[in-house]
Amino acid sequence: MFRMKILYFASLREHLGRSEEYFTIDTKTTVKVFFMENISGRVKGLNPEKFLYAINEEMADADAELSDDDTLAIMPPLSGGSRE
Repeated sequence: MFRMKILYFASLREHLGRSEEYFTIDTKTTVKVFFMENISGRVKGLNPEKFLYAINEEMADADAELSDDDTLAIMPPLSGGSRE
């Protein structure tokens, strides 16, 4: 089991109604897979490739692997997170 803290910023924080939450998952996963399985279903029309991510305060791409006790920050395009 892997426990992670997720931080949400700007419009994503507003859509979800919270600035952070904790997740426990069964297996290691990538940022993109985690996003698609746990976030995109809650806010329609999100493309994980357009966001910026930081794992434990270091910038990461969508293919980065998440580990136990990681903190993942998700920054949407409106807060400077666009990858266009």
